[in-house]
Parts: sequence; C-alpha cells; structure tokens
Amino acid sequence: MWTTTISIALIASVASVTSACTAVGDIDGPSLSGGKKKTPTADGGVAPTPPDDDPGTDPGTDPAPDPGTDPGTDDGGAPTPPSEDASAPPVDTRPPDPGAPDTKPPPDTKPPPAVDSGPPTPTSYPSGPYGYSTGSTFPNATLKGYRDGTGAWVTITMQDYYDPDGSRHVNALFLDVSAAWCGACQQEAGDLPSLATSYKARGGIIVTAMIENISSGPADQSTVDSWKKSYSVNFDIVADPHSDLLPKTGVGLPHNFVIDPRTMKVVKVVEGAEPGMTSLPGGFDALLTKNGG
Repeated sequence: MWTTTISIALIASVASVTSACTAVGDIDGPSLSGGKKKTPTADGGVAPTPPDDDPGTDPGTDPAPDPGTDPGTDDGGAPTPPSEDASAPPVDTRPPDPGAPDTKPPPDTKPPPAVDSGPPTPTSYPSGPYGYSTGSTFPNATLKGYRDGTGAWVTITMQDYYDPDGSRHVNALFLDVSAAWCGACQQEAGDLPSLATSYKARGGIIVTAMIENISSGPADQSTVDSWKKSYSVNFDIVADPHSDLLPKTGVGLPHNFVIDPRTMKVVKVVEGAEPGMTSLPGGFDALLTKNGG
C-alpha cells in the first residue's frame, strides 16, 4: 500500500520522507505517526507547519463523520429540511384523527325497488271449442295496435284480457268490431271514450278492432291512427285486416261481443249501435257485478 511505503521512509530519514511525499505528490493527509504533512521549500528544506486551533486535526482534511451523528444535521442540531419542489402538488401527510367522524357516505347496498307491473298474463288460454256465438270460447287472435289508444304500435292478443282469478282486475270485456266507412260504427265510436272512463274503475274494458279502411280495403296502422284521432280513443284499439275477430259470413257492423274474462266465453253478441249510449249493452253491467266489478 502507498501509506505503508511512506511511513517506512519517514522513519529512515527526513530526506527520504521529503523525497517520497514529493514523488507521491497527490497524497494529502496525516502520517501514520500522527504528525502533519511536511511541505518542501524551494531550497530542499521543510517549511514549518503553521499552528492550528486543534492540534489533533488537520485543517486540510475533512474530519471523519461521527457515527452517532445524522449526516443530514448541522452540528448536531435539527435536521436540514429538504428543498421543496415548487411544481409538486401539496400533500397532506398529517395522520388521520381517530376521533373525527367519517364524512364519507356509506355505500348504498340496498337493492333497487321492484317495479310492480301487475299480475302477469296467464301462460295458457282456455280450450275450445272456439267460435263467435253465445257460449263459445272466443278465439285467441294476435293483432297489432295501441294500448290505451297511445304509445307504441305493439302486439295485442285476446289472451291479454284473460283473467281467470280476477287478479288483473279485468271483470268484463266489450269488443267492438268496426270499419272506417260504417256510419253506425262512427256513431258508436263517439260514445265509447266516456264509457271507457266510467267503467275502468270497475274493471270494465273496451277494445275496438278496425277491419276495413274508408275505401273498404283491409285496415292497417294508418286506419287506426285516423280513427283514434277522430274519436279521441282512450282504450285499446287494433287493426284486424283479415277479420280474425268476426264470423266469415252474415255479420252486421258494428259487431259487438260481451265476453267474460274469467272463461273467455261469449256472453252476448250485439249488432248495430244504440244512439246516445249511457251504458254498454248486452248485459255488460250484470257481468261486471257478477265478477266483482
């Protein structure tokens, strides 16, 4: 090691020490004997070493750190705070107060409320024989129309009105089959909206089915749209372009059916219109009462 070589030379002679230090040149620090570094003069001598305040400390060297002192402190005092980055966002490093109330709202773990859509439509329909005469089970036809005379153009079936136990609050059904060109149908249509309103609370339901347009052609959505607008229809109305709700021969219009929703059997068939109706014909009120309406 360089240090061992220099120490041996110092013990041998001062001249040798001077020569070795000069040769080393960049070695700066105390000798192994505890003395100061000798500085050579121009004439080959050794300059006297200046006195210092602490004879045991070399002013040209940094004292070794005290292993018990935090290097981040000055003279054993408080630690020097690190420089702050002005671009960094402020961070709250304070510990939470255990006594402070929790201001966060608790998570909502309650399930959403159930939507009451009423009793479901029965999955089965009464068996036949099916027909349009009194005592027959009315056919389960599938048509398109508007519920309550408004909203979307949807599928409506006769099964929608089947209420075997009364849980759907359908106590009597009046089915009116009309055509747009029919004067008697137009007369009846003017009375039906007010009757539908008065019977609704008792479970009395009115449905109109349009079979033909003003030109005697098959009814479609535009036929229904025109009819419900002309007569302020506020109940179910459908298009029946194939006359699925009528016997094929020998019928007069309007052709009305009073149907018991408990069994879907025809109670009464009524042809034609009664001017200025204040109640529905064909024993409709009696059927309502029988079924609890």
